[in-house]
Amino acid sequence: MTPTPDRVALVLGEVAAERARQDARWGPSNLVYRADQPPNRRLAQLTGTLGEVARALLEAGDGDPLAVLVEEVGEVAEALADRDLTHARAEAVQVAAVAAALAEGIDRHQQPAGEVPAP
Repeated sequence: MTPTPDRVALVLGEVAAERARQDARWGPSNLVYRADQPPNRRLAQLTGTLGEVARALLEAGDGDPLAVLVEEVGEVAEALADRDLTHARAEAVQVAAVAAALAEGIDRHQQPAGEVPAP
């Protein structure tokens, strides 16, 4: 199903508001990796493994939305562990898109047709 512009705008507006709350709480740009700063190796390995499990489920035909999200997060972890920040950023954008689609889907199934939930 193609996302409606209203639902996309609503979810992305909520994401922008959440980012503003995060910056207010922790300061801007605290979630930054540099090429010389590796992620927590054990956490990256565990997350990468969860991503592989999710990928296997998806390849076996289990299209569960959580599996899609976890698979993408696993790819971010693998890219960070490899210190490939360009790839990590691209994967992070994919995580954001999947998470937004998940929120849109939840809204779509909780609201009567044609209604966009209030923020």
